[in-house]
Amino acid sequence: MWIPVSVLSWALVVGMTSARSNGAPAIACSDMTPLHGVDPQPPPSPYSLTYSVADTGYNVVLEAAGGDSFKGFFIQAREPGTSNLIGAFNFDSSDIQYVDCSGGTNNAVTHTSSSEKTKIEVTWEPSIGFTGEAVFTASVVRVKTEFWVRQESDVIIIQS
Repeated sequence: MWIPVSVLSWALVVGMTSARSNGAPAIACSDMTPLHGVDPQPPPSPYSLTYSVADTGYNVVLEAAGGDSFKGFFIQAREPGTSNLIGAFNFDSSDIQYVDCSGGTNNAVTHTSSSEKTKIEVTWEPSIGFTGEAVFTASVVRVKTEFWVRQESDVIIIQS
């Protein structure tokens, strides 16, 4: 009887510490931490998370410094200091897919594969009627054992 329990325990540990080469699961929405079996790197992250005003919202860019790259990412827009997700993303890249967090739709984006990336660009629109502050939040994976969690952009002030 102890063998099946041991096998099950081992399978659970392996499952909890395995990397997700096809993107962050919805279970990661609240804390944005990859279940890679190691602690995240301390800030600051070596990646830049910036935004600019666009015709239909904001362009959001996650970029590696020259010569660096990343394999995974998870990006959300939140009210600063909270876990409240706001708005929706859009993109035109096969390297990106949506994650629906906390009952929302398209309110987070993640990678589709563990291929090397140097830059990801998405667009974001605030929720209809939202006014207040927003911040883009990203977790970035360089390799399975080296990642940064909840890096924030500068604050955006949204006015109707």
